[in-house]
Amino acid sequence: MATAKNGLIMYESGRSLVDFEATTDSGDHKVYNPSGLLMSNREGYEYEIRPNGVVSGSNMVSPGAADDEIDVASFSGYIAGDLLSFAAETLTVTRGSTDGYIINSVVAYDNAGSAALKIVAGTESTSFTEERDVAGGPPLIGADEVEIAQVRLTSLTAGAVTESQIYQVPGQHQERYDFPVFDVNPIGMGSNADDPNKVNAYIEFSDALPTIHTGSATKKVYAKYYIPTFAEFKRALEWTPIEMSHSVSSSEYYSGAISSVSSSLGQGGFTVYLDDGITDPIIGEKNNTLTFKFFPSKTKSAYQVSQGIVGLARTFPVGDQIQASVTVSGENETAEFSG
Repeated sequence: MATAKNGLIMYESGRSLVDFEATTDSGDHKVYNPSGLLMSNREGYEYEIRPNGVVSGSNMVSPGAADDEIDVASFSGYIAGDLLSFAAETLTVTRGSTDGYIINSVVAYDNAGSAALKIVAGTESTSFTEERDVAGGPPLIGADEVEIAQVRLTSLTAGAVTESQIYQVPGQHQERYDFPVFDVNPIGMGSNADDPNKVNAYIEFSDALPTIHTGSATKKVYAKYYIPTFAEFKRALEWTPIEMSHSVSSSEYYSGAISSVSSSLGQGGFTVYLDDGITDPIIGEKNNTLTFKFFPSKTKSAYQVSQGIVGLARTFPVGDQIQASVTVSGENETAEFSG
């Protein structure tokens, strides 16, 4: 009979900082992984995800007063994890010398610690294409640069830039930090994940990021987070993982019935015997979000990871050990690792 007699429960007792680092594209341009396997989400140590892109401001680019000029309004943006403020500026676009069709990218970048703007011109052609880094298409831009607009010109002759020649649609001609939207799983899905890039902590975008940067890469996605360190509960028992449960309800109609299935995420938890029920370390973590590890057998490598808000129900019996029923209310199912 299999039991958890030799089980081990560990809790997040500390954490170490990983300052903003570029996460790794898994290859599908949707899932990105930090170098750390887990990310704490305890209050005061929450992770921060900052994809390169515009933060505040929209339709920043407008025609300038002089020929071949554009005006860029002030805005802010994330680059390499830093929030930079870009001042309003007038830029001069590049026209073709032999063929009239050319696309200029309006680019924001960090110039040795200063927020800066520049024009990156594509290769001219006799027509436009949406393909990057080819004649008539938009240029590739640097790894830590942000495209805020495109200016598409069709004439060799200097002249005023018009509104119709300026393109700044998010996701097509403008990179925003919050588009497409993304979700974060700070503990991953464990060894049972269908996608190996979701085994550990990951960031997942709703759509693939466009490959518009040097080397046909996507924009960089930066993460600042804390890696949990763990300590053992000496007198803990009755571990319950956070798992999905499903229920069926039905409605009758003439001569039959129709059913529907609903799913809900349950609470995890365990029981722990305490010293005095007041100064024990877990008491100070009440209502905080913590990460927990559970080993069904401390002599084997398989384990579970759960993360959630800690709830406590303490009892102070007259003739028995002081104890607490600990609940763990999480946003993700418990992740399971084979070791």
